[in-house]
Amino acid sequence: AAFVNAFRPQEGNPRMRTLARPFVRWTRPTIASATLVVALAAVGQLSQAATITVNTNSATSVAGQCALIDAVQAANTNAAVNGCVAGVAGADTIVFTSNVNVINFQTPLPGTIDALRIYEALTIDGSGGTYNGGSAVRIQRDPASVSNFRLFNAFDIGYLTNYTSDPTGPAIVYKNLELANGLVTEMLPVTSDPASSGGGCIANFGALSLEDVTVRDCGAHPTNAGGLGRGGGIYNYGALTGTRVNLLSNASKSDGGGLFAWKDAALSRTSVRDNAVRGDQAQGGGVMVRGTVTLIDSAVENNLVDATTSAIGGGIWAAAIVVRNTSIRNNRVLGVASGFAGGLYVRSIGPTSTIERTWIASNSVEARNAIGGGMMIDTATAATQISNSTINGNTV
Repeated sequence: AAFVNAFRPQEGNPRMRTLARPFVRWTRPTIASATLVVALAAVGQLSQAATITVNTNSATSVAGQCALIDAVQAANTNAAVNGCVAGVAGADTIVFTSNVNVINFQTPLPGTIDALRIYEALTIDGSGGTYNGGSAVRIQRDPASVSNFRLFNAFDIGYLTNYTSDPTGPAIVYKNLELANGLVTEMLPVTSDPASSGGGCIANFGALSLEDVTVRDCGAHPTNAGGLGRGGGIYNYGALTGTRVNLLSNASKSDGGGLFAWKDAALSRTSVRDNAVRGDQAQGGGVMVRGTVTLIDSAVENNLVDATTSAIGGGIWAAAIVVRNTSIRNNRVLGVASGFAGGLYVRSIGPTSTIERTWIASNSVEARNAIGGGMMIDTATAATQISNSTINGNTV
């Protein structure tokens, strides 16, 4: 669309200076100072993150090699596992050799609905892989698998022994990855899985950062009584940031076809397309964010909410928004009883929302009680400012 522009951030090249040399030059070595130097060196080594290199496409452990499942365990336990080096306390990084392209998971971890669980701060960077021409790795639930499960679940391990209704998690970074085909159809007891039935591919409870990541063809469709199925692609409880993110063809049962976020979500150069929510009461066909959603230079298109009773927000459902240089087009709401906001629904329960240089077009609502083909601002207490934008061709 004409409103979607790409920007390249300027990269700095800071110069570093070593401050220790004058001190070493003018201080007479003694046993005490030598001991101090050794101690400081040891502290420095402990603070350095480990880089764990995955060198096989295998989703299961291979003797003498480093599979992804072992790399995550090495990062969680700070111990060497098979061919994977030990992680260290704090943030580690998992990278991939050039022979790695697609990792197919057949089954979840025993007693879980997760292929992988992450308990410590971690970056997973697929730039060394060669999926689809290079510089990425695809991680997926094998489409032929007879088991249904999500791919990643990141939370503090203490949750499993000390349940809390306000779970936390480590800081997680996913880079240069395609995550696909995760499917949640079972709801575990909340004491053993804080995500319950949420997050078809990713469930996350700390800060989440996405960079050059595609999440596609994932689903959250619990069949258990009471299972909500939030976040077909991603279920996030902490703050979320992302750039160059694709949320494609994901689906959920109640809230957020591509993404469900409890807190703020800031996304730039992001594509949210062809996601859906289908259920009794359904909201946020593309994304549902209970905090402020920020969308810059992005597209939210061809998403759907289809509900037997109440359907809200075909493209976006948000408590507050900051949208700039973005297209919100061709999203639909289908509700048997009531339907609201074909393109964008803003609850506006927090700060002032802004919509700038944005195109809201060709969205629609079909229901007995239909309101807001393009958008609906549902509040009388917070302001929404719209400038230099086009709203046209929307229907009810």
